[in-house]
Amino acid sequence: MAVTTVTSQLAFSVYSYSSAATGVGEAGRVDYDSDAGTLSHFVRTGPASTTADGNIAGLTPDPKVFWFENDADPADPGRLLVAQTYYYAAYGTANQSLFSVYRASDLTQIWPTNDAAGVTWDTTIVNVYDIVTLKVDNIEYIYGIDYDNHKVFRVKIDTDMKGNEIYTFDSTASYSYTGGSTFTFGQDIETDGVDLFALFLNTNGQYGGPYAASTIVRLSPDLSTTVVVNSSLKENAMGLTLWTGDTTQAKYFYIPAIGGEQHYGEYYNTGSVIQRIAANFEANTTADTLLINGSSGVLPPDPQVPDNDSTDYYGIAFETNGSASAKAFILKGVYTSSFEFRWRLFGTTIGAINAGAPGGVLISSLVPASATVATGTFSSGYLWALFYNAADDNVWFVQGNEILIYDRGTPPAPPVMVAGPIGMGNTPASNLAPSGYNLNMGGAAIYGIVGAIGGGHQTKAARQAAAAAKGEEEK
Repeated sequence: MAVTTVTSQLAFSVYSYSSAATGVGEAGRVDYDSDAGTLSHFVRTGPASTTADGNIAGLTPDPKVFWFENDADPADPGRLLVAQTYYYAAYGTANQSLFSVYRASDLTQIWPTNDAAGVTWDTTIVNVYDIVTLKVDNIEYIYGIDYDNHKVFRVKIDTDMKGNEIYTFDSTASYSYTGGSTFTFGQDIETDGVDLFALFLNTNGQYGGPYAASTIVRLSPDLSTTVVVNSSLKENAMGLTLWTGDTTQAKYFYIPAIGGEQHYGEYYNTGSVIQRIAANFEANTTADTLLINGSSGVLPPDPQVPDNDSTDYYGIAFETNGSASAKAFILKGVYTSSFEFRWRLFGTTIGAINAGAPGGVLISSLVPASATVATGTFSSGYLWALFYNAADDNVWFVQGNEILIYDRGTPPAPPVMVAGPIGMGNTPASNLAPSGYNLNMGGAAIYGIVGAIGGGHQTKAARQAAAAAKGEEEK
């Protein structure tokens, strides 16, 4: 009998806004066996709140998953926080999010106990986009960022007299950023082990565009002091990825930015970039631009196959070993007029990317058009994400409703898929969740890295438009 050796794991969540979708949200896990080169679906057993296909069941229509550790259980500290978002019809005002915590190893619910329904934390916490953890004066906290209410908050991790885990919202500590634009959204949160860093998007349209410069804010652990606001980042920034280097190197955040609204069919954003900014930035610090886009802004005619410089920057993932030769992956993409996402996955090094500072270079100057790039298309789902998998020195890639593993290979050879796809809904490999209720993948979290999706979603308006074009009921 073959022995399965799981070397890496990825949690995922499933959402639907079909009119019949109440209680159909799900969360589950995919295991990677690097020896066999296979992805498999972990099947949860036991609790009544388990679907027939082995996922956590009965969640609100839009759950998200976040991995973290609770040191109170040193033998098995891995945890999954499930944040359940639930909008009213047509993406109007959101209900308060419901929260529950599961043991990551077997998806057993830890809090609240007895498989009870999730708990609300605060009326302003309705759509959590990411979390980190940080210990302050020997007290462990979860710090999160709410997208809709552009708010950073924290939750105390503790145990009661019986040793049960409890997670208590700290109503005395929060930070809200309101930029100069009509609307501001909380996009991402990170920590360097000392301070908190929050990324905010600024726009004049509730569902996207026109965008203003993105803002990064450095916060003290009590969320009330050492506030430094810097708005030198490009429009519609996707997230913060921390490079820790080694003890002799500065810490940097690498930040891909779409550069404006997501376009469909004719255009890409000439202002789409990858930037970096030192973690010790000040208000007047200007972020370095590392990679830039082509200048025409117009896609080729049908079949609209973009080249390396006519796609927007969506994600970056890399190993952090203090070396310029550290592996790096860059995801670029653009939506066609038929709402297909045409993506390009580049394999390079952190040193090659850094060489573009301070003004930026075209990615084609690093990567010849015929080499070191894998290409593909997905039309099912609205999620993309990249997670560097340190255990196996490759990358998890979520494309819509499918999950894959890519290895960078040896440049100039392109990245190569080494496992997958495994998927759900109406994808070819639909063994993670059924296709009923127009289910789509809504979030992902790699085990071992605190946080969440590592990429992003289409905007709400874009998801509605794409679903309508495909005859789905995306509300």
